[in-house]
Amino acid sequence: QFSYNLGGLLLAYFHILWKRSNCYYCSEFVEDMLLRARVVQPVHFLKLPHTRLYAGRLRDYPHCTVPR
Repeated sequence: QFSYNLGGLLLAYFHILWKRSNCYYCSEFVEDMLLRARVVQPVHFLKLPHTRLYAGRLRDYPHCTVPR
């Protein structure tokens, strides 16, 4: 029913939104499901105390198992 939005993922790198029906990349899927379920909005995670956020390249993340 769903497919991967590779084009949307590549454009997201340049901050360009390209939304296709039933097509997602991972964080886009999580955002849409949270909004549809009305559980929490993604921006609420920024307001939680002790929220650990990471900014940087995934391959530089300390627990990353992606080969370099």
